[in-house]
Amino acid sequence: MKIIVVAVIAFFALVILPAAGIADVITFEDLSGYTLIPDGYHGLNWHYGPGSVDGSGNDISGNAEGWRALPNTYFDSAYGTTGYTLGVVSPDMVAYNRFGNPVSFSAVSGTLTFNSVYLTAAWRSDMDVLVEGLLGGSTIYSTNIPYPWPDHPSEYLFDWSGIDTVRFTPTGGTSYYPDIGDGTQLVFDNITVQTSAVPLPPSLLLLGSGLLWLGAWRRLRKS
Repeated sequence: MKIIVVAVIAFFALVILPAAGIADVITFEDLSGYTLIPDGYHGLNWHYGPGSVDGSGNDISGNAEGWRALPNTYFDSAYGTTGYTLGVVSPDMVAYNRFGNPVSFSAVSGTLTFNSVYLTAAWRSDMDVLVEGLLGGSTIYSTNIPYPWPDHPSEYLFDWSGIDTVRFTPTGGTSYYPDIGDGTQLVFDNITVQTSAVPLPPSLLLLGSGLLWLGAWRRLRKS
C-alpha cells in the first residue's frame, strides 16, 4: 500500500503540477555578459515584433535576435549613467530590445499568463509603449503604457491569462540624455509569467486514475 501512495504522490508532483504551470520571475541573472536571449529560455521564445528593422534598414520582423541581456553597467564606460544603468531591479542583469524595435516573447508550448514587468526607458522620456497579449496571432488584450521613465524602473501589472504571446511596441518620446544618445530602447527586468503546458495526454490521465483506483481497491480488500 505504501508503494501505491508513493507512486500517486510522485505522479502528481512530476506530471500534474508542472502541467498546471508555475509562476516564474525572469531576472536574467542566470545569463552573463552581453548576450542574445535564446529561444527556449525560461520556456519562452524571444523575437523581434512586426515592423522591426536593423541598423541598415532591413526588415527583420520575427527574427529570433531581438532581445539582448547585459549587465546594467555595460554601456557606462561609453555613455555614462543612462536608463540601462538605472533600470535594474535585481542586480545586475537586465534585458533590452535591440535597435529599439518592437519585441515579443511567446510560450514554447501551450499558453501563458503575463503577470508583470519592470520597464525603464533607456534614452527617452514621454515615450509610449503599446503592450499586447495575443493568442494564435489575434489580439486578446491591449493597453498603452505612458511614460516609462529613463531614471528609474516602474512596475506594470497585467495578469493577462490564456495568451501565448506578449508584444511590446515603443514609440515617440524625446531624448532625456541628448548629449550622449537617443532611441526607443526599453530596459526590462523581473518579468513575471506563468506558463501552462499543453494538455496531458489521455494515457497519462488514465495512469493517474488507475493508480488512485488501485490504491482504493487494495484498502477495500484489506478491510
